[in-house]
Amino acid sequence: WTWTEHIDLAHHAVAPGVASLVASKIVAFGRNCDETRNCTFKIMDLDSMEWTSLSVLDLDEVQTGGTSLPYGVFTAVGDDILVTGASEDFDDVILLSATNSVLRKQIVTRDAGHVVRHEMIPNLRTRMAVAVLEEEAIMFGGLQSAVPPLTFCDLLFSSETWSYDLKHMRWFLHSSVSGPAARAGHTMVSWRSAAFVFGGSTAYLPLFPTHQPLAECGSAPLVFNDVWKFASEDRTWVQVFMSGGTPAAREAHTAVEIDAGFVVFGGMDATAYNGSGGSIVPFSDVWIADMTSEAWGYVETDGSGLPAATCFHAAAVAGDLMLVYGGLKLPDMTASDELWGLRLKGPNAWTWTKLGSTSSTGFGIVGHSLVVIGRSAWMFGGL
Repeated sequence: WTWTEHIDLAHHAVAPGVASLVASKIVAFGRNCDETRNCTFKIMDLDSMEWTSLSVLDLDEVQTGGTSLPYGVFTAVGDDILVTGASEDFDDVILLSATNSVLRKQIVTRDAGHVVRHEMIPNLRTRMAVAVLEEEAIMFGGLQSAVPPLTFCDLLFSSETWSYDLKHMRWFLHSSVSGPAARAGHTMVSWRSAAFVFGGSTAYLPLFPTHQPLAECGSAPLVFNDVWKFASEDRTWVQVFMSGGTPAAREAHTAVEIDAGFVVFGGMDATAYNGSGGSIVPFSDVWIADMTSEAWGYVETDGSGLPAATCFHAAAVAGDLMLVYGGLKLPDMTASDELWGLRLKGPNAWTWTKLGSTSSTGFGIVGHSLVVIGRSAWMFGGL
């Protein structure tokens, strides 16, 4: 046992701080890490003996602990870091994954001083997909926000699978489940006790591409047209290799459940767009994913008019109609206020009908959600 002094290990002072050995690396955290009190995690690689800053998500959750946090518990749990406070000012539980640099907050509910509930919740994200299977909601992927959001390059595409128990109102992370590649802007549809993911992309594209150019984030973005199945029985992902013609890879489309599988409409491929050049490929096509035969089918639609190529719209099934509302019209990038219906069954199946424009101001909406309950269609959110 010999002591060796290592100097000039460039990192801010951590005082008072804590450190632990996690996955063959030393990880340190403390208060007053710099003059702005921006507390960050630092990692020392034991091979190179060099310090690096750990880019984490939801860092403000840690900062809420104030001065009490550094005096709490900081220890390794496998490849994760567990941080807890030690006073009434900070009694949350923080879990940091050392493998993918994602910081998560655990919920602690107290009743007369006793912990009565303790669970992990997903970090902030957008453009994920959710499907309901019986008494739980399955969530996959999405674009995770950095704190603070400096540039789009600071965002992380997720490949996580979460489930939310609708009966006990608790989140569960399926950390051991491998499945689709990380992505955002995909769709997920429930069908016969399984959830199906289609499409998505790793293009750092904001909702209005003309308002904020695409950042140069290094690696080339990907866009997908694969189909994956999440089985509720064994909690596993399986890729479904569909026969027949295949729809073009896309994101920001919609998919709705039908008797035989699901119907896909619209979307875009923005992997070639770079803010000042390149193009966004729009789609106005309709495809059926027949999951009984695991085959794609292109649909020739009809009608007195057809909806424009649209992305970031919302769709839901009402009886024999697929309702499509709003969205970003391509290629002119204008928000739509139009409501369309596509007949799914009967003698007029696959016929489009414009049901009207719902905005008295003429302004459209994008990035919203739509659900049908009984004889009413409910919309939430959007820009």
